[in-house]
Amino acid sequence: MKACFSSVKKLSKLTVLLVSCSFLLTCDTTDAPIETTLLGKWQLTQILADPGDGSGKFRNINSNKTIQFNEDGTVNSNGELCTFTTKPNSADSGTYSIEENKITATCPDSKGLIGFELQNSKLILHYPCFEGCSEKYVKMHSTVLLKE
Repeated sequence: MKACFSSVKKLSKLTVLLVSCSFLLTCDTTDAPIETTLLGKWQLTQILADPGDGSGKFRNINSNKTIQFNEDGTVNSNGELCTFTTKPNSADSGTYSIEENKITATCPDSKGLIGFELQNSKLILHYPCFEGCSEKYVKMHSTVLLKE
């Protein structure tokens, strides 16, 4: 009888061990990273305009300028893409390449290549300026309004 009890006790310990191991293997103990996709609408919140000595830093601004990345490889903005401007003065569009991290806009002076990167859930556009000039955008979240 004592041998039977000992076997049951060992079997119980083995079962607990197996269940614990399977739980640990199936659980992700690390925090999942927040993935920001390029697709969607972004709002301009900061600009960097370097004075020429490398001391430029991003500064907060109030702007209604937005840029939208679409699934078909096109990009739309309510402001100019060819000019480093914070104003939503005219609609503009172009195409983008994720592989090259470039937006191609049709600009009269052929400076239509704008670099971009995602950094800490922010979109940064790098314009082809002689001195550094960049725009920083935050992702806009769409809200759904329900009628009662």
